[in-house]
Amino acid sequence: MNHHSRRNTPKTVSWMYEPIMQLAERLSSAFLIAVSLILMVVSQIHPNLLSETRSLAYDAIAPVMATAVKPIYAVSNWVDHVTGISNLVSMNARLAEENAKLYKWYEKALQLEAENRSLRELVNLNDMGRKSFVSARVIADPGGPFVHSVIVWAGTRNGVKEGQSVLTGKGLVGRISETGSKASRVILLTDLNSRVPVVIERSRQRAIVAGDNNDKPKLIYLPDGASVERGDRLVTSGHGGIYIPGIPVAIVDEVVPGNEIRVRPLADLQRLEYVQIVDFGMRMPLADEEKTDPVYSGNGTSPVKAQ
Repeated sequence: MNHHSRRNTPKTVSWMYEPIMQLAERLSSAFLIAVSLILMVVSQIHPNLLSETRSLAYDAIAPVMATAVKPIYAVSNWVDHVTGISNLVSMNARLAEENAKLYKWYEKALQLEAENRSLRELVNLNDMGRKSFVSARVIADPGGPFVHSVIVWAGTRNGVKEGQSVLTGKGLVGRISETGSKASRVILLTDLNSRVPVVIERSRQRAIVAGDNNDKPKLIYLPDGASVERGDRLVTSGHGGIYIPGIPVAIVDEVVPGNEIRVRPLADLQRLEYVQIVDFGMRMPLADEEKTDPVYSGNGTSPVKAQ
């Protein structure tokens, strides 16, 4: 009996509660309708009254709304900031990549400009009666403190022979000392074994430009009382049977009275890229001829007067 009454209790409560809720809903609807009608009538009779009420409501709600939107604005600004940083990182990476590409092209342009300048100098070489010539690229510098030479990409198959003159557009570089079928070795003016008979253009006095593995070779075998000044230009004299007369060689750079004279080669031997191997039809002197020829005689310590 008690168990049966406990089971029916919720239904009894619900039966009592539902009419009250329905009545409350009807009353609230009626109340809202009545308020709306009253507001409509008031707005027609006193328009300013509702306007003032709305203003008061706005003033009351505005601080709440301003406080409520602050976190939204903060999050929005943070998102914009993060997005901006991401875009900047992406743009920076793209610009770095483009800059690297442009730098490669810039380096290539500088290289081509240097090569073109070197080739133009070769093209502008004055015709000094050469029979034939071969333009060659310098491919190696095997020299060291005791050997000043370079390897060029031209050999016997190109008509290169020992003893031929090697020039740039500015002047004499040296001569071919060894040949292979595809490459040859050039002994430079600064090498210890290099001896070039020259004449001073200003005074027409003869001498020898002698390499001693220094960047500035010596000027030796000058006649007694020879006049030499800094800036004097030296050209080949044609003596010795290796070089024809008139090839630009060097400029007097240092004059120390009673000591030594140093000259600076006109060709930049430190930055050789292309050279011209010229066949002037001269023959390479034999070792015995070098010893007996007055141009090559002596050890560089005593002057030899020009004949």
